[in-house]
Amino acid sequence: MKRIITVLTLICLAPTLVVAQDVKKANMLEFGIYGPSKQERIPDPGAPGGYILKGFTETLVSETNRVPATVGTKFGFRYVLEPNAGAKHAQLTIVYSFPEMTNPESGESFTHHVGHVQYTFGAPATYVIYDLEEDWEAIPGRWVLQIWEGKTKLLEKEFELVKAGSTATDSTLSTEGTPWDLRSDLYFLWIPISSNPLCSIFMA
Repeated sequence: MKRIITVLTLICLAPTLVVAQDVKKANMLEFGIYGPSKQERIPDPGAPGGYILKGFTETLVSETNRVPATVGTKFGFRYVLEPNAGAKHAQLTIVYSFPEMTNPESGESFTHHVGHVQYTFGAPATYVIYDLEEDWEAIPGRWVLQIWEGKTKLLEKEFELVKAGSTATDSTLSTEGTPWDLRSDLYFLWIPISSNPLCSIFMA
């Protein structure tokens, strides 16, 4: 009851209630292209490809932000978060922004999406990764991967996807604003499973 009264008092004294953050510090440990890993397909009608990929610890094969736009390429980053006192979990928002792509089966086009995940502090290996499994996904241009807690951006990494022999860069992508400004319907998301810090799920 004391906690409820405290919150109500803050609302009365200030026009905007500031929610305490669980994340003290965010660290990007590595980034680049990742090699093949053991994965399991799990049906999911909400994913662009109709399923998600359940994967495990990834192996970085090349530290670079320049990525070949070819089927079979996996890229992203590994990160760890440090908690504020008393925090065990953090509610995160993962944002993927990319040049427009169209799923030929559904006819739907999309450029970015917002996903939500619970992060467990102490997880030794947590990833944000995109796996190019289809030709229509391998779109050259500027891709941006972001992690947010509430309206605070914790991490961001930009990658340039290029076709073989190409040096062109797509500069039309905009990621200004918070995740709530984005207007996508679909996403590709690597989600850590709180019960097993070595296990992740990738939306495909």
